[in-house]
Amino acid sequence: MDFCRNVAPLLLLLVSSPPCQWASPVCGCGKDVRQWMLYQGLPEGGIPIPKLVDISGHGDKRTIRISVPVESGEGIGAQVLKSDDDGATWVSDPTFKIIDWRSPANPSTTYSPHSQVFWRSNDGGQHWIEPKYLINGQDRDSFVRNVSGSSHARLDMGIAALDPKDPNILYATFNVWVFSTSDPERVEKTYYVPGLYVSYDGADTWSLFSSYVGNFRGDVDGSAELGISPSDPKIMMTQGATGVLKSTDGGTIWDPVGQNTELQTRAELEGRANEIAKLRKRGELLQFLDQEDLDLHVLEVKFQPDDPSIVFLITNKGLYRSTDGGVSWCRLEVRTRRLFGVKGLVFDPENPRRIFIGIEGGIMVSNDGGCYFRKFFDWDSWRTTTRKK
Repeated sequence: MDFCRNVAPLLLLLVSSPPCQWASPVCGCGKDVRQWMLYQGLPEGGIPIPKLVDISGHGDKRTIRISVPVESGEGIGAQVLKSDDDGATWVSDPTFKIIDWRSPANPSTTYSPHSQVFWRSNDGGQHWIEPKYLINGQDRDSFVRNVSGSSHARLDMGIAALDPKDPNILYATFNVWVFSTSDPERVEKTYYVPGLYVSYDGADTWSLFSSYVGNFRGDVDGSAELGISPSDPKIMMTQGATGVLKSTDGGTIWDPVGQNTELQTRAELEGRANEIAKLRKRGELLQFLDQEDLDLHVLEVKFQPDDPSIVFLITNKGLYRSTDGGVSWCRLEVRTRRLFGVKGLVFDPENPRRIFIGIEGGIMVSNDGGCYFRKFFDWDSWRTTTRKK
């Protein structure tokens, strides 16, 4: 079915802008976040969500690199493509190494996953150091044993943010995995360590930063990244147990953002209501989609580098923007209705109003801070062109 021809006219009764226009109705976003819509399911297998991973050079002599997830015999890997003409043409770049976390304060300081924790490099990834991981005054093994009561347990962590001004400050959430005594590779139980932790010395020592945010969902992979304003690091935003929260004093006090109720409204799937009615009529239980997938999941929080009042939420329900520090929100139109269908928002370092966002099968770009988006990279077009060569 052609969405723009068959579905869009029906949705015009429910949303405030034509869904095929691929633009927000008003650049300023307005005050109402309740632009109700029907979502499609999770991204389909085989259609990747690319992500912009690097912009180097200046002016006309710039190279833009993106990462495209690809399946291989060893699982899901990443293919790096580069463009020297602002996205007009793309070629493979197999020598480029993706850095998971690079400090915005000092690009030479990087962090990369290794055995469920992160190692640090002080020279851009040439050499790696395993941090001590002293947590709450305990060495790693003691902390893991005290949390789990088991000698067959291992620490697992997820980085939430790197401080924009100090390369030695980072924030993270922790889990403890307990492994089977009969099968050392099988996790029998997971302990979710509550709260968000901070290190001030490059991941060597850690202490509790806040109990209000961090690992509130009971899954380190589901914990939101911590957004920190590059122009004012005391301003922070993330998702907590009571919704989307903001701090203006460096994380001591957290208050709900505006329109929190509207932001947390559950997503509704296309066809789900009818399917529920049919199954209930037959007396059958419904397992159409995990309910948790319909709840709000804030995956990333990005402040515009030069303006702490402009902030973006990358969520399972799409891309939201606030231009007043989180008082009001608008869902931006980036040409996808998939749950968990957007990821990887990146600001152009030479123009913070130029933003890139990955969607299913491509990358979109906006030159006006999110008002209008156009396709910057299309996976199908690139794959078709490559096959013809």
